[in-house]
Formats: sequence, C-alpha cells, structure tokens
Amino acid sequence: ETILNMKKFLSCFLLPLILVACGSDENNAKKELELIEESSEIKNEVVYAIPSPNEQFDLLQALGGELIPGIVHDLSQINQYNSTMGAALNFGIYTADAAYMMRFNQGKKVFMDYVSALDRLGEQLGIANIYGDELLEAIEEAQENATMLYDISSDNYLKVYDKMIENEKEAELSLILAGGWVETMFILFESAGDFGQDMEIELALVEQIYVLDNLINFMSNYAANEYVGETLTFMVDIANQFSGLDCETSAVEVKQGESSYTLLGGDSCLFTADSFNGLRNAVNGFRTKFIGWL
Repeated sequence: ETILNMKKFLSCFLLPLILVACGSDENNAKKELELIEESSEIKNEVVYAIPSPNEQFDLLQALGGELIPGIVHDLSQINQYNSTMGAALNFGIYTADAAYMMRFNQGKKVFMDYVSALDRLGEQLGIANIYGDELLEAIEEAQENATMLYDISSDNYLKVYDKMIENEKEAELSLILAGGWVETMFILFESAGDFGQDMEIELALVEQIYVLDNLINFMSNYAANEYVGETLTFMVDIANQFSGLDCETSAVEVKQGESSYTLLGGDSCLFTADSFNGLRNAVNGFRTKFIGWL
C-alpha cells in the first residue's frame, strides 16, 4: 500500500506484536528481542497513512462503483485560479478527478487534458514543468491502453508529491492533499447514492475517518501558513461530522496467523441517516468553497 511518509510512526502498533510474541521457548524470546530492536531504531519516525486518490478509486471500482458522467470539476475553469490557495486546492481536486477518470478508462485525450491543466496550476504554484517530457512520452507510448494509462497516472501522483517535497512546498502540498481528499469524498458520496443504498461504499466512507485524522495531523505541521491554517479549520469541521456515527465497542483480541497477527474487536461504526447526510453536506459545502477559491 502506498502511503505518504512524513516523519510519524505509530509506535503503539508494535506493542501488541511484542506482547503476543512472548513465550517460554527460545524462538519466541528471540522474536520478541528482534521486534524490540526494530522499534528502537524507528521509534522517532512518523508515518501519516494518506492513500492516493488512485488507491481510493481502486477500492471504489472493487466495490462495484461505476463512472458517473459530469460529476468532476469542470476543466474549463482552470485559468481562473490565480492565487496560491485556489491553485493548490484545485490542483488536488483536479488530481483526484484525473485518477477517477482514468480508473474508469476515459482514454488518452482526457488524460492529456488533465496533464495540461495541472501543469498550468503547477506553474502557478512555482513548480515549472511539473510533469516534463517523460510523462508525455509515456502517455504517447501507452496510446489507448487503459491499464498503462492508469498505471502512469498512479505513478505520476507520487512523482508530483516528491517534487513538492524537493522544492520545499510542504504547505502547498497540504492544500493539494486537502483538495484531493475532499474531491475523493465527494465522488464516493455520489457513488454511494442515498443513505442505505450501497452499504459497502458507506463502510468505505466510514473508514475515511482514519485518513482524515492523518491528513489533519500532517496539515497541522504547517498550520502557521495562513492558507493551511484556514483550510485546516474546514477539515476539522468535517471531522466533527463523524461524531454522529453509530458505534459499538467490543474487546480487542489478537489472532495469530502463520506469518502475521490480526487485531479483532474495538470500535465498529455505521452511519445513521443524520450522520450520513451531515457529512455529505459538509463535504459538498467545502468542495463548493474550494472550487470557488480563485
């Protein structure tokens, strides 16, 4: 699974592994020691698990989602974004739209349209030629091969991320990630339909609480930037909508497999009609605000 690694490590994850490794025999003792040594080496690293839009739409397709014509942001509006905040937020929105369109096989011309638009916004953000000739050559080579085009789209997302870090544009990256997540949520809600219509996509939406938590933590590192700070308040407002979920708590147990451990139990949450519609309205409202930020 691809994640954006940004200096955070969830050290509590190691604890159950160490505990279940303990035993009376020498092999278990050795396994425990190895885990402790691993944790001592990386305990200060922090990892924020923020799936790319491509990964999110891989899941949507796996759950039976289909392309809904006309729901993505209109590319013809690309030239209106002249502020850093507007350009960054909508770079994220258009990036998510491109992933969605390519996941559902919309072809080479559509991909090229998005590449051109995003390159324009990249210039606005101070990153000239963000894609470069290598991407264009790869698209030309792929022609109308849907699998190749989608793979290029997915790989390019990570290259853009690396380029932002390389150019010390972490604040702008925060805005891009926020715009991309809001657009992804908008598309997931549109795919889910009304409350109770598609339980599998609804469950995927519930799980977004963890993605949003990591995104908020990442953005908080750059909250001193006025644009990030303002956007962060919107993301927190969306996070508050998750408080209306219907949750049950069960005891946590560890199940040992042949080569891994699985944690069972904990909180299990579902939407109520009010929490589903409240979250949907919040996402739609901030998407409209982001699109209107020129």
